[in-house]
Amino acid sequence: MEYRVLREGKRAEGGCPKTPNSKLRTHEQGQALVYVLIFLIVGSLLVALLVPFLGAGFRRQLVNREQVMAGYAAEAGVKRVIADLIRGADALSPHYTVPEITVNDLRPIIDIRAATIALPFDQLYVDPGLRDPALRTIRAGQGYLMRLHHVKEGELRINWAYSPAGLTKLGIWQGFTAQAAGRIYAWPEEQPLATAESIGDHNYISVDITDPGIYTIVFFNPPEIEEYPNEEYPNEEYPNEEYPNEEYPNEEYLNEEYPNEDEEIVLIPNTDKVTSPFRPGGGKNTWIYVRAHQDYVITATAGGVSVSAFVRQVPGFSEPPAGEWMAERSGWITNRVSILSWRAP
Repeated sequence: MEYRVLREGKRAEGGCPKTPNSKLRTHEQGQALVYVLIFLIVGSLLVALLVPFLGAGFRRQLVNREQVMAGYAAEAGVKRVIADLIRGADALSPHYTVPEITVNDLRPIIDIRAATIALPFDQLYVDPGLRDPALRTIRAGQGYLMRLHHVKEGELRINWAYSPAGLTKLGIWQGFTAQAAGRIYAWPEEQPLATAESIGDHNYISVDITDPGIYTIVFFNPPEIEEYPNEEYPNEEYPNEEYPNEEYPNEEYLNEEYPNEDEEIVLIPNTDKVTSPFRPGGGKNTWIYVRAHQDYVITATAGGVSVSAFVRQVPGFSEPPAGEWMAERSGWITNRVSILSWRAP
């Protein structure tokens, strides 16, 4: 009992019994506090050292992102011009308006120049413009006049397939003729470089081009077909002489039928011609086989980033529609446009 009283008295005086284990726990708590302080100090130093690197990395990422977005905007500027070239635009014409676009909140500045370096080119089949109603159906006494503005040295072949079979004419002129491009109502008066007539279901013509430039092509459906009972001479009386009258072999019957029906010139109305679709090659298809193109160097700059492309347009600007190309109306020939290089050679 005395022992118990003594223990209880000590407990009352000290509040809790002092044991070796309680002293050990207090010591460990102090060490942990020191470790935490050391960790905080070292961590603060590391953070202070890493903040500049982290900031620089973030800034680099931001700059890289801005450059990438600017590059996309510049590339979009080049492709916007290409969209006009596909529709037949002459991007070197002073009348051409460079398109303005906004991409990624950037507006590219676009510069277009003629390529100064000639790259290799091939003969290609070209659609003569069968989207134009004036070529799809050519009525008797009418024709279709077109111009290619960028013909290069090489062969120029044209095949016009149509139905029904009948008399047709094809012609090629160097440069311009007096008539505007599109539907025409008479054969051009200028001297052609070459002509071809056919009474079949297609007409074909071919010339060698040695002087690059503009060439005019005419598909013509004459109004009438002249037939003579005598294949060689309309009037046997003048087999080797000029006729007294340029239009009629006998002046006596200028506005009348000839008394001898065997000597009469028979005029048969021609038929309207429906042009066959464009496909490369073959006598049953309509096509032009030519070396014709225009090369451009298109440079677009956005946000300090510049992109240059060497672009080829085949066959290049053509007519009809007559006159300068406008954004409101496309050319009848859909051009093939290729990016030959993303850097100007």
